[in-house]
Amino acid sequence: MRKKRIEEEDVSLDSLLDTMTNVVAILVILLIVTQLGVSDAVKRIAAANPVNLEDVAAVKKSIDRSTQRLETLQALAESNLDSPDEVEFNIKNTLAKIDETDKRIQDLQTQQQSLLLLATAAKEQKSKQEELDLLQKEIQKKLTDLQKINAQLEENSLTSAAPTRVVNLPNPRSAPPGAKPFLMLIKQQKVYPLELAYFTDQAQRRAFQIIENAKLGRDPKQGIDAERFLNLFNKQKIRNRYFQVSMKANGSIPVLVFEPIERAGLNQKLLKNRSGPFWKDLAGIDPTRYYISFMVWPDSFETYMMTRQVCLQIGLAAGWAPQNTARLYQRNLGGKLRFGPPPPPPKPDPNKPPAPVNPPKPKPQPVDTID
Repeated sequence: MRKKRIEEEDVSLDSLLDTMTNVVAILVILLIVTQLGVSDAVKRIAAANPVNLEDVAAVKKSIDRSTQRLETLQALAESNLDSPDEVEFNIKNTLAKIDETDKRIQDLQTQQQSLLLLATAAKEQKSKQEELDLLQKEIQKKLTDLQKINAQLEENSLTSAAPTRVVNLPNPRSAPPGAKPFLMLIKQQKVYPLELAYFTDQAQRRAFQIIENAKLGRDPKQGIDAERFLNLFNKQKIRNRYFQVSMKANGSIPVLVFEPIERAGLNQKLLKNRSGPFWKDLAGIDPTRYYISFMVWPDSFETYMMTRQVCLQIGLAAGWAPQNTARLYQRNLGGKLRFGPPPPPPKPDPNKPPAPVNPPKPKPQPVDTID
């Protein structure tokens, strides 16, 4: 009878152990799922809001320890099925660890927000400090500049004032009857005498020679091709001591372009030399036939004043015209040469009144002036 009772008790204990094993397995699965959810939450929080790496590493170690403990408990549960009390104890201990981990995560989140606020405040403070340092440097620089200016003012107040320079205003008047202008360009602090008649005569001679040799004027209706003509003309520029001259087209009108030679020109040292070539050239000009016409650029007014004094001492009349362009001096060729087809004759205007039989003669206008 006793043996039968023992067998009945063993059968009843096995059922209990099966039930507890199933319960333990379910709890283990729940713990694993919970643990994985906690791990994913920690990763998302770390990715979205960076925290202190040391704290994260500590939490990770704690989670790893809890996982290892859970695995140990699971192994113990599987190996010691005959100790339900120990299994229950381990489950309670694991649950306590999970609660502790959740609390640590909440603390880390709170700490992260505090760290973000502190980092923002520190960044703003650093930016304000940099602005303050920059402002102090600028103030110091302004004070240094102000001290230099005050020192210069004190020094200038002790020195005598520079002598006042008197410049006579021009008195424009008509050029002498029959006198022609002799051009002089004054730029880059140099004087460039321009023999306009020489260049015009040379250009006209070469132009008609090119037209005749290249037979550019065979078709009067088409006229002279400007591009072909200018290519032939500008192969070799007309030169003298001071200029090299080329030609361009302004519509149908040929225009001479005067380019000063840089190494040429008369500087102030040559202008002061009374025995030099410039004084001799001016002395050879007939004042009844020519007067000097200066073209003055803004960078050479001092040179113009010196040249003007030379003209006064020699007895040559002179006038001047200020120039404010950076382009090279240009002058129409003149004469009959035109590019392209000739313009059509003007159409008669039926409403135009007939011209008077004896029209009044226009009053002569002065072409140039001297001062």
